Amino acid sequence: MIYPILIHQTEQNTIVALCPVIPDFYVESKTVDEALQSLQNKFKCYVHDSNIQFEIISLDSGKKDSGIYA
Repeated sequence: MIYPILIHQTEQNTIVALCPVIPDFYVESKTVDEALQSLQNKFKCYVHDSNIQFEIISLDSGKKDSGIYA
């Protein structure tokens, strides 16, 4: 299943990645890659689905990433 993931850089230069379809489901990391990896691990525990894919949406630019992160 593909889940939408919102990405935002905070004023403290950390990255917040969250899934808007699951309440309070987010991670905060130093880089986008670290945030997505942490979120993917969290998803695997939460939904027990090893085929998780993310559709990345940047809150900072308002543009969707054209790729899917798996």
